[in-house]
Amino acid sequence: MYKNKFVIKSDENVGRRVDKFLAERIDDFSRSTLQKFIKEGYVQVPSAGRNKLKSSYPLKPEDEIIVNIPENELSTRLEPWEQELNKIYEDADIAVIEKPAPLVVHPAPGHEEKTLVHALLYNFDKLADEAAETRPGIVHRLDRETSGLLVIAKSNRAYVELKGQFKNRKVKKIYRALLTGVPEHRRAKIDAPIGRDPARRTKLKVRPHKGKRAVTRYKLTEKFSGFCQAKIKIETGRTHQIRVHFSFLGHPVVGDKKYGGSQGGELETPRMMLHAQNLGFYHPVEKEWMEFELNPPEDFNKIVRDLSDPDD
Repeated sequence: MYKNKFVIKSDENVGRRVDKFLAERIDDFSRSTLQKFIKEGYVQVPSAGRNKLKSSYPLKPEDEIIVNIPENELSTRLEPWEQELNKIYEDADIAVIEKPAPLVVHPAPGHEEKTLVHALLYNFDKLADEAAETRPGIVHRLDRETSGLLVIAKSNRAYVELKGQFKNRKVKKIYRALLTGVPEHRRAKIDAPIGRDPARRTKLKVRPHKGKRAVTRYKLTEKFSGFCQAKIKIETGRTHQIRVHFSFLGHPVVGDKKYGGSQGGELETPRMMLHAQNLGFYHPVEKEWMEFELNPPEDFNKIVRDLSDPDD
């Protein structure tokens, strides 16, 4: 079952349609799907009265929106997928794995089977079940086309502790990316709030007055003709943060069609060129600092070689 709850605290949301409000906050479902759920009674606003809630219901101050979507409506079958994963580290409470691209982390509409979660069920006998039913073991996510390191919770105590570290920004996350063009500064800090793009709900953008704080630091490590490679550290964990920030700078991640990185010319990439290379955190039980590094896969390295030797 999918469960969530929202309380209207901000004046900017008063008067908004309930379906639009939810569509901007729940990534897993389209607005039309949410309208269906509202019609079926899976979304409730107690203060709206006994009449059946409508998608057009205008939100009022302190309204509480309760979302309860049954498992059968999610069309998800959590059956093990016989897909071997590269295990970087494993003990009784956690595992650190390599997430290949393009692999979706957990089931969602349009991706009900053959996700990382299905592969986890095949590779591990035990996974934390504190999260949503369709996300056993999942503590954090990487975008579908992003490769790299993920920590998985095998025990519930590990899940709770790790979620707290991510929330309190105690986790070290460093990425490697190929960028379109070359930023003006070789090393810089990007401190620019991110929020929903009001014109396109499925995208995010830098919104100075209505976004949530997002901080990214980068260092250019290699320059090519029309492109560059960067080492990127994120201090916050906003959705699509790296992609949005570098699109905002005018240097989107190579291959990122959603945020302007669909390059022209002869350079062809199989995916978005973003890789989670370093991951550091405190062991949720032993409390010792752990840090892992994983170099990019061959598809990433091939593009770097092609850029380094354009005549080959």
